[in-house]
Amino acid sequence: MKRLIMFGLALTLAACAITIPTARPAYAADTPANPIAKSGWVLTKNDEFNGTTLDTSLWVPRYLGFRTSTDRGNADYYFKDGSIVLRVTNSMPTYYSSGDQMKVSSLQTAQGDFHQGSYTKNHNEPYASKFSQQYGYFEIRAKGQADRSGHSAFWFNTDDPSIYQQATRNTTQQLEIDAFENFRRNQYRFNLYNPMNAGIGNTGGGSYSFDFSADYHIYAMEWSPDYVKYYVDNQLVKQVSATNIVNKPMFVYLSLYVNTWGGDSSPTYPAEFTIDYFRAYQKAAEVNIKQEAENLPLTLSSGVTKETWADGASGGSWVKVLSDSTGDYAEFTANVPSSGNYQVITGYRTGNTRGISQLSINGTNHGSPIDMYKSTAAYQEATTTVNFGSAGSKKFRYTITGKNASSSNYQIGIDYIKLVKVN
Repeated sequence: MKRLIMFGLALTLAACAITIPTARPAYAADTPANPIAKSGWVLTKNDEFNGTTLDTSLWVPRYLGFRTSTDRGNADYYFKDGSIVLRVTNSMPTYYSSGDQMKVSSLQTAQGDFHQGSYTKNHNEPYASKFSQQYGYFEIRAKGQADRSGHSAFWFNTDDPSIYQQATRNTTQQLEIDAFENFRRNQYRFNLYNPMNAGIGNTGGGSYSFDFSADYHIYAMEWSPDYVKYYVDNQLVKQVSATNIVNKPMFVYLSLYVNTWGGDSSPTYPAEFTIDYFRAYQKAAEVNIKQEAENLPLTLSSGVTKETWADGASGGSWVKVLSDSTGDYAEFTANVPSSGNYQVITGYRTGNTRGISQLSINGTNHGSPIDMYKSTAAYQEATTTVNFGSAGSKKFRYTITGKNASSSNYQIGIDYIKLVKVN
């Protein structure tokens, strides 16, 4: 989220095709939750926030950590009635140590030094890539803050370091989609930015016919190669062209800010942003899910250890399993979103210490053994087709069956597991 773009609201951008209905529908108080199943779509990730602890396998509870000191930017939240409540209080430190008095509570599904790269790094922030997706339908049910100076947002950045390496360091724009920015109780903005395409983007807003701090409403975005559509309570409120604008996987933010942007010179505390659920979908015919090995639950055979390396891997890291004999294994738990036929693609890291491993899923072997030996390190893929009779968590086990005659050991190097639905 960018101070100048998100809150200055003074950019002039090249216009994209926009479709806005002339009459808004009547909104009911507390719009009921949608069914989790969505016809024609496959659920790829969700959090219903029904527990009492944060799912840290999905969320980083810290806002763009590298831009500020480690004692600032941490989320304040609690769980209530099957929702998570992001909160900004008077006692919370400001995000910046001087100057801008913004306070923020935010959850995000990735973290890294390159995100929002126009700002100077305060320190090196540990990299995390827990969920990102290219194209699909993204939805939350939520209600905003009651404080006029608060500003809640459901938004997306790309999880691709190359974008930020190319972007000029003094730009305030990044590759970004804002499904909404809600502020002043009934005002909103939808935004789409790409600084790599000569300032192409779109920004716009208006007023709701309701006070979004009073009741739950449903906010959603449908993103395709050609367009971004914005929905409120399942009604289309805006459509913009996305052709050649945003074509990278994006990760998710749920953010609450407090400052004087909303017109109050003296904010009232606490401000709260309450989220009932977050859901992400892909079209059933286009399911392509990459699950990074470093983020998956891992079970190792007795006596085997592992290391995580960061040297150009897909999500920033890959897992080296220090197996040293046949029979050793590494078992990752990965999610299959729906039943059906999939290409199961193992992304792996070759090397001169690698062994040959056999993939089994829930105890059944699939595909040919994978020889991960190569005299020089490289990233490669091995593909097999699997029919899954049900959705849910599955055990992907790589068992050492031998090694190449030129290899010096039996190690395994896994970068990711990717599922591509065939039918």
